[in-house]
Amino acid sequence: MNGYYDAAPIVLMDKPLALIGPPGGQHHEVGYDLASLSGLPLVNLDQWVEHHAGQSLWQLIQAEGETAYRRLETELLPRALKAQPPSILILGDGALLNPANQRQLLISSTLVYFKLRPSTVYWRLRQQAEAPQGKPHPLVPLPLENPDLIRPLLDARLPGYQQAHRSIDMEEKDVREAVQLLLKTLQALDLFKP
Repeated sequence: MNGYYDAAPIVLMDKPLALIGPPGGQHHEVGYDLASLSGLPLVNLDQWVEHHAGQSLWQLIQAEGETAYRRLETELLPRALKAQPPSILILGDGALLNPANQRQLLISSTLVYFKLRPSTVYWRLRQQAEAPQGKPHPLVPLPLENPDLIRPLLDARLPGYQQAHRSIDMEEKDVREAVQLLLKTLQALDLFKP
């Protein structure tokens, strides 16, 4: 049974598949499930930022501000895009705020945006913040008493999201359905190599 458990992708891509969505969205879960199904490597850019910062995003943002987080994100993105074989790249919800990041992603990856209505984002963020072991989003004002509090955050991100190559509406879909739709989309775009 030598080599039986060695991991190898069942498909390959010519360039990375970058996933992004609003805070509280499910693009992270979709990315992890797709990586499990396909065997493709996965890069979670926020985890890379945490690793290089030596602390959680929450701690980094509280201690040094959002600027430090964005600087590390921008610094690490080119390396993530060049990883071989091309991987599934999970982006933080604000990765497209930097125009240079947006340009790199549009040229060097297939960028997919997972859409949610602002009201859905609000309720998901409230549930995260109120869960017994939940961790609130580090850039969301607390207490999150009404949807207007997250409107500036969502409005700032929307122009970047709208530039994505593809979008998937997550309002009526669970993670499994989104993974299946994404697989079909990638096959239709002929992004998978045998």
